Amino acid sequence: MKQRLTQKNRLLTMFCFALLAWSNVFGQSAANVSDIMLQAFGWDVHTQASVSAEGGLYNFLKNRTSAYATAGFNVVWLPPPSKSTGGVGYIPTELFNFTQTVYGSETQLRALLTAMNNNTPRIHPMADVVVNHRGGTTNWTDFTNPTWDCRSITSTDEANYGTITGVRPCGTPDTGEDFNGARDLDHSNLQVQNGVKEYLTRLKGLGFDSWRWDVAKGFSAGYFGDYINASSPYASVGEYWDGNVNTLKSWINGTGNRSAAFDFALYYNALQPAINSGNYATLAGYPGLAGQYGYADKAVTFIDNHDTFVKPGSFVTSDNIMKGYAFILTHPGIPCVFFPHYNGGTYSKDGVTV
Repeated sequence: MKQRLTQKNRLLTMFCFALLAWSNVFGQSAANVSDIMLQAFGWDVHTQASVSAEGGLYNFLKNRTSAYATAGFNVVWLPPPSKSTGGVGYIPTELFNFTQTVYGSETQLRALLTAMNNNTPRIHPMADVVVNHRGGTTNWTDFTNPTWDCRSITSTDEANYGTITGVRPCGTPDTGEDFNGARDLDHSNLQVQNGVKEYLTRLKGLGFDSWRWDVAKGFSAGYFGDYINASSPYASVGEYWDGNVNTLKSWINGTGNRSAAFDFALYYNALQPAINSGNYATLAGYPGLAGQYGYADKAVTFIDNHDTFVKPGSFVTSDNIMKGYAFILTHPGIPCVFFPHYNGGTYSKDGVTV
């Protein structure tokens, strides 16, 4: 994946004018109607020579904050900031520990967030919030920083079956889909609820003001709504990985309409068949979540991300990637640009390199 977004400023400008025109049709709110997001990382971004040469991702992004704002980005989605198994953030262990990631130190993170918040125009830093599940510190179930007991883990978690290390989970059944990579958190439990709210408070203390929710299918939408209500982010978007537009709408409604969702319906049902197969009829009318009346400001459209880019149907050729951005930058929804598409480079995940 060596190409970068050419003519990006012109496309971003086109998007702004197009979205202003479309907003009257789709009833978008003023809060996020003109947002343009940047996912500011790829799966193995920390291994990129250009990133390493500048002392890590946090430094790399800080050095480009002004340029990103000038290009038109006003929300930048950053990777999970907490200590985790493997260091990339998606199996968090110590939620309140921001010093041990592959992206840089806490001091570097604070400097990046300060630069974004103080830039003119301002960039809103979005934290990747991983609270569906958690890994233990020394065994399967010992949670530290913050410390939670067995009631914080759902009774239906796989740690209740077979041989494990640590205590058995003793919470209530999961309110969403099970995640087998770590312990599923019981969000009906007050220590989890209070801990998540404290976590969001600490993220705000670092300088974040927006949330991207990982594995949004993992627990009931109402809890997301409660966390959003308690933390008052500038923007919120859930990774509800589902191509059914009605299911996406149902999840948004379940949050009390407090969160947007990534538009997997547009991605799977319109963009992929149109651009990869030449079936442009799928783009007719107003496809995806972004085309649903009242949901255009709740739909974050995208052309691949750190998970989808290695899966079948991803947009791996330069021409197809540009066709995709030409669409999402000029149609309803909040477009999210993928870091490798913007900065170039070769990225890998699960044994696949593009």
